[in-house]
Amino acid sequence: MAIPMAAPKSGVPSIISASLHVVGNLVSEGDIQIDGAVDGDIRTTIVTVGQSAEVKGEIVAESVTIHGKVEGTIRACTVILGKSARVEGDIYQETLAVEAGAHFEGNCRKLAKVQAAIGPRPVDAMTKPIDGEQRHVASAS
Repeated sequence: MAIPMAAPKSGVPSIISASLHVVGNLVSEGDIQIDGAVDGDIRTTIVTVGQSAEVKGEIVAESVTIHGKVEGTIRACTVILGKSARVEGDIYQETLAVEAGAHFEGNCRKLAKVQAAIGPRPVDAMTKPIDGEQRHVASAS
């Protein structure tokens, strides 16, 4: 009897391009690269906010790299603020790196066990609402 194998992850991030403005929450098991605008919460494994990007909402991930603008709370194991980063909000992290030139207005708190703060893995979060929102999950066959 053959054992079914999980589909391999492509390693290619989901991209929100500079010309795209998303209104709503994003949930992904993979990586997300944001170059456009997102008005909503983000739950993923790895997120990169590009230099031209703007995010208004909470970011929850294992690793977050910011080069653009974020207004909202960031919860992650690792947070990197690049020299062009503009963050207004609190950061909860295990590791924080801030490059010279980055702007950060808010509180930061080092957490020994950030997993409790970031909650379930993104795949588990797909069926749980963010801020009371109704969530429906569809799968392609």
